[in-house]
Formats: sequence, C-alpha cells, structure tokens
Amino acid sequence: MTGVSILGCASYIGSRVVGNEFLEDKLGFRRGTIEKRTGIKERRWAEEHETVQYMAEQTVAKMASAMPVDIDAVIIAHDVVLTKRAEVLLPGIKQVLRHYDRRADRCYSINIYNYCPGFVHGINMAQGLVRSEQARNVLVVAAANYNDIIELDEAFNNNMQHILNPESQLIERLTKAKGDVQFQAPRLNAFLWGSGAGAVVVGKSDEDRILHFEAQGSKHQAEAFIFGESYTGQNFCALDGPAIYKYGVEEVPEFIRGLVERAGLTLKDIDHFIPHQPHPRMLASILERLPELKDKTHISCDTLGNTAVAAIPITYDLAGKSHKIKRWQKVLMCGFGDQYLTVNGLIFEER
Repeated sequence: MTGVSILGCASYIGSRVVGNEFLEDKLGFRRGTIEKRTGIKERRWAEEHETVQYMAEQTVAKMASAMPVDIDAVIIAHDVVLTKRAEVLLPGIKQVLRHYDRRADRCYSINIYNYCPGFVHGINMAQGLVRSEQARNVLVVAAANYNDIIELDEAFNNNMQHILNPESQLIERLTKAKGDVQFQAPRLNAFLWGSGAGAVVVGKSDEDRILHFEAQGSKHQAEAFIFGESYTGQNFCALDGPAIYKYGVEEVPEFIRGLVERAGLTLKDIDHFIPHQPHPRMLASILERLPELKDKTHISCDTLGNTAVAAIPITYDLAGKSHKIKRWQKVLMCGFGDQYLTVNGLIFEER
C-alpha cells in the first residue's frame, strides 16, 4: 500500500473583526446575550473584496509558497449559501491553481457540498486517490463566507412572514405532518458565523500516517431540518436549533468513542482533538461527555465564529503555527452537521 500523509496546511481568515455589541444592536438583542448563549466573543467577517474565491486563492498561495509540490487533483469543499454578492460559485480550478502553474493544466477537480463535515470528507477522498495511485498530491481547500446572512434574513422575514408566524395555516399544517415544529430563522443564528478558508495537501509519503476514517448519519436528521416543499408545496428550509444541538451533544461523543475504539486506540492515545467549531458552549457540552479530550481540544470559534466548512482546516493551521502539534502525535479531526446531520472523523499522525 502507498503511504499517505497530510503534508502541510494553510489558512486565511476574514480581516474584519465584528464584536457582539454590533450584532446585538443589529438583531435587537440585549447586551451580553450572544456570549452568554454561545460563548462567542467576536468573529471575523470578510471585507468586500474578500470573496470566497479570493480567500481560497490566498490560502492556496500560502500553501504553494510553503510547499511547491506538483498538484494532481483539487478537492474543493464548500457551502451552498445565498449571498447578495452571488458567491455561491466556487473558485475555478484555474484561479485556485495559478500558484501551482507547473502542473495546473493537468489537474482535475472535485467539488463537494457537505457543509461542515465536507473538509474531512475531502481528506478521506484525497487519501483514496493517493492510495490508488490516481494522484500523488491532492490539494483539499475549503472556503466560507456568511457575511450577508443578516441582510438575507431581513428579506426572508419580509417575504415569508406567513412561515414564521406560529399561528399561520402553514405552521399548523407542518405541525400536523411532523409533530412539534420549532423554526429557527436566520436572525436567530446570524451571530454565529465567521468567514475564512483553509487547505491541506494530502500526498504520498514513506510512512502511512492517515490511520482511520469513518462517517455516520443521524437518527435526528428528520427532526432538525424542515423542508417546506415536502409538506406544503412551498420551497423553503428552516432549522430546528434544539434538535441540532441535541444531535451534537448526544450523537457526536458516542461516534467519537466508537471511532477511536474501532481504530484500535483509546481516547488517551489521542494527542490533539480538532472538532468542527459550532460555538464554544456546544463544544463544552460535547466535551463533558469526552473528558479525556478536554485538555487536548483546539477551539477557534470563540474569536473567529463558526467558519463552517473551513473551521477544521483553519483551527488545524492555527494549532500548527503555534507549534502545539508535534511530529508523530495523533490528531483527531471531527466534522458534524450538513443537511443530513452527518458526523465524520479522521485520525492521523502529524508529519
């Protein structure tokens, strides 16, 4: 078998610092509400020029400078989010790879839309390409920009009041079809989000350092996302925040314990835990059920916000820059979320 390792990482963070007071005023919350509810102190937003494509390119430029290897394939993980700047299109392979000009014309690309677990899925796909010798080095890049969710929320509320009104016939029909329905409008989670990008290169190596990967669906999937068209013929999607929180706190720790056990390890063998970064309060609840990982967990969402699909590579890169992760130490990445409430995990040794 071909040995596979994560050869390097890089990240780019939105340059605008947005504190809680700004959003509390914008969203009509009392001062202190956001930090009390989530543990987030501030987040980073993208400036006007920092599009998804720009942030991805800047990340790749850093990677190419630090690791000028030949790239055979690019896996781009991202979120499909409506924005007023129409950033739903991913950066094109030519733009992303112009920093790797020696082989850019021979590369192919794969796009994945798995939201928060997407980056870890991308690493797993990359290791498969390398192990099967379909590629020698694969670039996995993720980028997210949620800046415009507040403006979108205003339009959502103006146009969809009949959905948000708990006494509306629409809600009554949904309740009969599904049971107790709790809608979470964008306004109720707009304070979570940050913007940024991250990337790794997965490549052939003498030692095999990617040890184990698994993914699993959720028994709470149907509870967490309500798709209007399924019940009413009207096209919309709403989140049930409490159901998603329950999923994260109950199912993610159980999955992690099983993942580590099936890898032939114990939680004590894990040196660093890099989970998805929803918000510190949720991570604290997860770690109550994983006390062995509490002092090994890297958290960035307290000052960066939830950078969605880019959260794990950004957090991993920051840990590397601070020299906290040493060679041969075991790292566990865990993504969770997406429209199907997927949880995945990857265990690897630092190169």
